Amino acid sequence: MIMKYFTKRFAGIPLRTIIITTVALAAVYGYWKYSIPIHRVENKSELVMLGDLNGDNRWSQADLDVMDDFINNPFAVSDVLVSRMDMNQNGLIDAEDLVLLQSLVASAGDPYRAEEKARSRGESFPRPRELYRYIASAEYHPRPLYALPYPGAADSVLDWLSRFPPSGKASFYTEALYAAVNAEAIRFDQAWRKRQHQLLPIEREYAVQKLARAKLLHQAGEWYELRLLLTESVEDAETLTVRNQPEYPVKLLAFRDHLREVLGSPEYAAFKSGEQDWRGVLKLVSRHLQADLGLSYDFETLGPPRDFNSLENYLQRVAWQYYKSSTREENLRALIAYHYCPAKKRLDA
Repeated sequence: MIMKYFTKRFAGIPLRTIIITTVALAAVYGYWKYSIPIHRVENKSELVMLGDLNGDNRWSQADLDVMDDFINNPFAVSDVLVSRMDMNQNGLIDAEDLVLLQSLVASAGDPYRAEEKARSRGESFPRPRELYRYIASAEYHPRPLYALPYPGAADSVLDWLSRFPPSGKASFYTEALYAAVNAEAIRFDQAWRKRQHQLLPIEREYAVQKLARAKLLHQAGEWYELRLLLTESVEDAETLTVRNQPEYPVKLLAFRDHLREVLGSPEYAAFKSGEQDWRGVLKLVSRHLQADLGLSYDFETLGPPRDFNSLENYLQRVAWQYYKSSTREENLRALIAYHYCPAKKRLDA
């Protein structure tokens, strides 16, 4: 009976079509069965009201006041709050975001009225529903870049900042690079203003070299390299310097930069091309080590590194770790005896 049913049901359909359809259905079932997870990860999200900068669930003059504070000190505001300032969601805090917020405030916080006024003037304005966004809390959201006029550009230590970015047409990539350079330059200027009166002589000398390098890169139009240099300088200014610190950390920064310069040196080029061996490169490193840190090392005569497979080389480290931890002595001895029995005898001695 079953065979007669299927014979009558699929009469006239080529056998090849039936086989292909069957295989396709089996593949779909297999994908559903084995590829789609049964237990899905819960993705929590938050409904965000763009432009609501003080958290009162409405657009008012208080939000513009927060925006004014942000313009004066762009990097003293949290990433979460800055993301709410990006009204047009283009990854930038630009003039359009400010105009949109001003329009909402001028319309007493009514997005429909603000939209109607903008349309009557022939201007674009987001639909009211577009001002509310669900943002997943578990996802990474990059901080929008600062693209508003910077009040401190006129007297910035970066004398080219007031003339940046260059005029003229640019590609999408170049414009994005301009925005990144501009944001990092403003961030560096903010850090410089906070620390310039506390700089040690060696810090000031180091900073002057960085500023000169930044100016050369700006003149040459090396925007990507300028972006990297500014990011590096910001990190140095914000995280590696404190008041009344010793000079050694700054000397390490100078040595770090000189090590990078080694990669562009004639000695390294000759080594890569096989014209000379590694000794020329290490001699150059030795000279920088002596000049920057006052350390003398002859790399050719240095002994081999410690054997990290031997527990003997870790005994001092283990003893130091023991004194700064809450580990019991018997547990520490048991651990050492488990890995290397002779070490226990030396500790007992």
